[in-house]
Amino acid sequence: MIEEPSQQLRHSLPHYTFTELAQAYFPGTSKQSTARKNLHNWIGRVPKLKEQLSASGFDPLSRVELPPRVVAFIFAAFDEP
Repeated sequence: MIEEPSQQLRHSLPHYTFTELAQAYFPGTSKQSTARKNLHNWIGRVPKLKEQLSASGFDPLSRVELPPRVVAFIFAAFDEP
């Protein structure tokens, strides 16, 4: 299980939409949809992360900012981009 991020950590994280976060992890990708697909694939390879994101209400299709908790889980699994 990936450790629950502290409240202090969550408040210090940058704000991202899923697309922005995907582009940060895959900066050489010319299409947004490809970057999103790549990040989805990464997440799919870490079952515990996928479970935690689902339990956190993660919606990769949403165009709004990701909750800091979701960003923290992704950073914990893959390090910051």
